[in-house]
Amino acid sequence: MTFRLKGARNSHDTTALCPIAKALTVRSAKEGAMAPAAQLIALVPTRGSVAAELVIALVNNAEGHRILVRTVNRESVDVARNRLAAQALAAADDPALFPAGSDPYVFWIDSDAFFLHGTLTLMLHALEANPSIDVLAGLFGPRAANRGATAFRDVSDKNSYLAEDVNFTRGDIVDVELVGLHFILHRISLLRRLGPAPFGAPSDTVSDNAAFCGRIRGAGGRIAVATGIPIFHVDERNGAAYSPGLGACVIDGNTIDTSRLAEELAVDDG
Repeated sequence: MTFRLKGARNSHDTTALCPIAKALTVRSAKEGAMAPAAQLIALVPTRGSVAAELVIALVNNAEGHRILVRTVNRESVDVARNRLAAQALAAADDPALFPAGSDPYVFWIDSDAFFLHGTLTLMLHALEANPSIDVLAGLFGPRAANRGATAFRDVSDKNSYLAEDVNFTRGDIVDVELVGLHFILHRISLLRRLGPAPFGAPSDTVSDNAAFCGRIRGAGGRIAVATGIPIFHVDERNGAAYSPGLGACVIDGNTIDTSRLAEELAVDDG
């Protein structure tokens, strides 16, 4: 199977996000006028740089959208995410950036993620078509081959992770109690409802995603996964890309080819 991209370039180096840490606006090539813009804040916790593949993905998904990018280096991931949440709220309240009373989308994406051209639009349409969903995630997993998704139907059962043809059919929107934060979408109003430090404190005994999902469930919110929208987890050392149920895929220019396997490197805990 081959997934195709629009206008990608072939690089596996890490790239500082600073050059695109601003509003990305795409003009209509046909009309030469400003394209209709979705109101979207992209939040990226980093370790000082991001995968080149993420830069490519953001550029290739900017068509028709206005994307305001915010980044924070990860002192600890919960601190970084809470700082980004505060920055998103401040941006949403800035009348120079968003109309008063608007409810911008908030897009959390890890710095080692990659997604195909059109993915962001599909996520927005899916969330708009299912207004009862508070948080919508793409289908992603760990940086390892042939694994299940980082999404669990039952927060107390580690074996309840999503696995295709076991507990979901590809294309379903599946309700879960816990999901990772590699690629999720929600409205800014959710952060207002959850209050300060929605990702927990450094002293908490649970992870940042468990704290976040727990607060959403506690507020009666709904968390779901769009299983028809694959998201890739990139090994920045060699550019191998991983998605649930697949081997280590090759990113080659403007394609992701699941029929060609990349080398699966050992996990680097450093």
